[in-house]
Amino acid sequence: MPRGHSKQELLQAQARANHRQGCYYEAELDLAADPDAVVRKFFPRADGKNALRDPCGGTVFHWCMLLGSGPLGSRSEEHRQIAEHIIAHCCVEILNLQYNRCGSCLMTECPTSGRGMKSREAIEPPYDYLWYDGETALHIAVAKGDEDLVQALADRVVDSEKRAYGSFFAPADDAPCYYGEYALSFAASCGLDDIVRLIMDRYPSAIRLND
Repeated sequence: MPRGHSKQELLQAQARANHRQGCYYEAELDLAADPDAVVRKFFPRADGKNALRDPCGGTVFHWCMLLGSGPLGSRSEEHRQIAEHIIAHCCVEILNLQYNRCGSCLMTECPTSGRGMKSREAIEPPYDYLWYDGETALHIAVAKGDEDLVQALADRVVDSEKRAYGSFFAPADDAPCYYGEYALSFAASCGLDDIVRLIMDRYPSAIRLND
């Protein structure tokens, strides 16, 4: 936990950053478009390098996972359709992308404005700490308790050993719960027994990872 800032202060700042993050993608994301067009727009390279990222360091895949995962009635089916398309048709390198505020392709305006891409050194972050860094789509699916998306990602053999190391995931004295850094840790901390078994069946070595 960063010195001088409580968990509540970070949560409030996170909410503000999330709102801004959504504005970047929702202004540009045509949910009625062909999902392939979405992929081409936000992933200029098929291997995921130079993927466009919002000020929080996330890609459009992370954003669609955030809104499209979870139980029926509490998720966006349009965003889920795009997330499922990316899982089924994009390379595993894209599926393994982590939140990375130090990425070189941060969007500071909507991409179609023609003036939205700047190096990370040229813009001020919308928050003081790198909350989400390291989080992957697998972490998100687990945290939302979405067994179907966890299974879909496991079927593509995504990397279960990616660490969520941002400030939001760090242990703290005033934190209500510490969920760990790995997808298996998230599932165990949330009491998601079926997802724990799913991950351990597909990734037997995950049990040896230490947070």
